[in-house]
Amino acid sequence: MNTQLESSVSGLRRGHLELLQGGRVLPLGASGGELEVLHGRVWLTRAGDPDDHFVDFGHSIVVPSSGRVLVTAIDDVRPALVAWHPRGLVERAVAAIHA
Repeated sequence: MNTQLESSVSGLRRGHLELLQGGRVLPLGASGGELEVLHGRVWLTRAGDPDDHFVDFGHSIVVPSSGRVLVTAIDDVRPALVAWHPRGLVERAVAAIHA
């Protein structure tokens, strides 16, 4: 995980859309969920994952509950619009039982 992203500004609430300006970092927590990109392009990085993930407009990525997740817009000029759908408590409990 890129340590420069550690200085996050704010986080997304459940069911919340966020307009993400370039350079602004949002923590998504560690509970897992799905990130949808409704406009623009974002960069997603996860603790313990050596790969960075780039998610384009119209695409989504399922994020496992495996450590802290940060997301930022790629383009400094055009913001990205994202929606974060974190796993609920029941979903996390079921996943823990199956693991």
